[in-house]
Amino acid sequence: MGPPKKSKKVFLFLDIRKSMIIIPEYNRKENMKYCQGPQCHTYDTKDRKRGPKGNKVNQTRRRSNFYYMGGNVCSMQCQDDWFKQFGEQALNYFGRITQPKIMEEHNSWRKTYRWGYGDNEDRHIIYNMCTGEERTITEEQYYDNNYTLNTV
Repeated sequence: MGPPKKSKKVFLFLDIRKSMIIIPEYNRKENMKYCQGPQCHTYDTKDRKRGPKGNKVNQTRRRSNFYYMGGNVCSMQCQDDWFKQFGEQALNYFGRITQPKIMEEHNSWRKTYRWGYGDNEDRHIIYNMCTGEERTITEEQYYDNNYTLNTV
């Protein structure tokens, strides 16, 4: 008898790098941003404390996303601080309203959603705030930011 026959074995290798959960871009360290509140570092909270034990200092909050002022400040307090310091300057730069805006029949259309109850089905509508008129629209039109019935 000769040497024993080697059986062919098939191995399935799983590339662990491909099966891991991919961390979204916004969680990456380089995509972190600082709160734009001018006084953020002065508020004494645990998450603002940085440094070694015994030598802690408060620091502006740094996160991947914020929920106030269009995603630029960490809290309503920081939003208020920002507006107190820069609000006047921002209004002057972007322009102030010098005459009242008037809602009329032709410019008062708003998209809304009617929930269905019982036999009625849910529907997307466009509603005139002045006349109370409703028009059914498609779901695509509802989510289309450019779709409007406003004439002005």
